[in-house]
Amino acid sequence: GEKKWPSLRGHESDRISEMKKVLSLAKAGKSIDSKDHRVVQAIAMWAKVNDTKVNILYPDSVNKSWPQFWDFLRFYS
Repeated sequence: GEKKWPSLRGHESDRISEMKKVLSLAKAGKSIDSKDHRVVQAIAMWAKVNDTKVNILYPDSVNKSWPQFWDFLRFYS
């Protein structure tokens, strides 16, 4: 992904390493501590698709780009 989308390395976080980290946390049943709105959205969608519960410490981070994200996710439950 880095070659195709180099901008993944330089926003709120290095999204490639941040996603690797939160996937490991989620798979281990640990809390997700990312404040990056796109990472939080991605891990929440991953959890939904995989029918897994995740504890996201900063759920309001999604408000930066999609304030209705949690409503959207609940609608498709």
